[in-house]
Amino acid sequence: RCIDSIQFLSTQSIPLDVGYCIKQAWRHTCANFGDLCLLGLVYFFAYVISAGVLSSIAVAIDGDLRTSSSIGLATLFTDLLLKVFSVFLSLGATRYGHRLLNGEKPEITVLFSQGNKVVSAIGANILYFLMVILGFIFLLIPGIILAIRFSFFQQATVEKRLGPIESLNTAGI
Repeated sequence: RCIDSIQFLSTQSIPLDVGYCIKQAWRHTCANFGDLCLLGLVYFFAYVISAGVLSSIAVAIDGDLRTSSSIGLATLFTDLLLKVFSVFLSLGATRYGHRLLNGEKPEITVLFSQGNKVVSAIGANILYFLMVILGFIFLLIPGIILAIRFSFFQQATVEKRLGPIESLNTAGI
């Protein structure tokens, strides 16, 4: 059963206990279930419609490449655009979630409100990817450690409006 009133996040430290974290996550999910479902649906449809439109454009320019071993320039470009749009949506979803956790009732338009952070987020994503890949190249364990340690860089990008390196430094503290 969902708990009607949730405890909002405080700036005080919380216990680093798996059971506590799961309990808090469940409470917040139950309290905001409808909002999260709406967010998920809008995110899904925005992504699927964008993917369909961009795919149609690529096929119209490059032709149907399913039988060919090559990839067209338009396909590469539209795939890149779709990745950028995915980063844009994930920034908005992160902001939406932060607002829910702060006790606000965000509008669904928040999903599309983080465009000013896309370049920084793409830079941070590239640096994060390179760090984790290098960690995996050296050995499996360093890659896992880096992936976990720096995984919250996007939250720093969204909430603190940091650049790529600053957001990774903040997440890695």
